[in-house]
Amino acid sequence: MKLIIALSCLLAVASATSEATCEDCQAVVMTLSAYLSAEESVGRQVEVLLAEVCPQAESPEDCVEQLPAFWGRIAMVLWPGYFNPDAEWMCATEDVCGAPGTRGMTCDECLGGIRGGH
Repeated sequence: MKLIIALSCLLAVASATSEATCEDCQAVVMTLSAYLSAEESVGRQVEVLLAEVCPQAESPEDCVEQLPAFWGRIAMVLWPGYFNPDAEWMCATEDVCGAPGTRGMTCDECLGGIRGGH
């Protein structure tokens, strides 16, 4: 989570001095995907889910037993699928990564794309 905040701040600072480019958007989105799909990050996600979801489950013991493997499989599809620079909800719009010479994106547009899944 700290990395996501740091990347957002870095992008905001970069955008304040110049317009972000398609390459900037793709770099941020690919970094988020790689970070959230990394073994260490998935492990932290599992810890949060075990603490927050399993106590409320119908069978907490089964949840604790099965959730880590289940989330590991889900995360490997979910994060790269959502944080995909070729997706129209991320960078693949005419305004961001359209034809060469089109305008770049603003910081607000980038953050809106990243937050779009919430």
